[in-house]
Amino acid sequence: MNKKISFTDELPDGTISALLQKQNNVVQPCVIVIGSGISGLAAARSLSEASFNVIVLESRDRIGGRIHTDYSFGCPVDMGASWLHGVSNDNPLAPIIRRLGLTLQAAMRSKVGLRLRMNSSHEVVAKLLISGQGFFLNIQK
Repeated sequence: MNKKISFTDELPDGTISALLQKQNNVVQPCVIVIGSGISGLAAARSLSEASFNVIVLESRDRIGGRIHTDYSFGCPVDMGASWLHGVSNDNPLAPIIRRLGLTLQAAMRSKVGLRLRMNSSHEVVAKLLISGQGFFLNIQK
């Protein structure tokens, strides 16, 4: 089929779905999503729910993008995306986290630095974390 289609003439709403409905084809369009971070996975889900065939390409051996927890030390260590900024319902992740039964803890300032309250009883002093990070950076040099 070599017919050119003008979106303005033949697609009043300018969508591929309208084109397929107009031609009465039973063709499912395919979309490739690059990356399986939270945005890529959300896009893939939305496209799939809209009847698109979706292929997700990921360069790593895991999904999640920056959201990753390392268990190699025998305990969970967040390697990225460990902060949720704006824990109000304005943040689209906050209601999802609450539905999952997870609790959101606000970071507090104290005399010894910024403390992060994790679960109910563990505290991590941010100054120590920063010092540790500097230590590891010096080792790599």
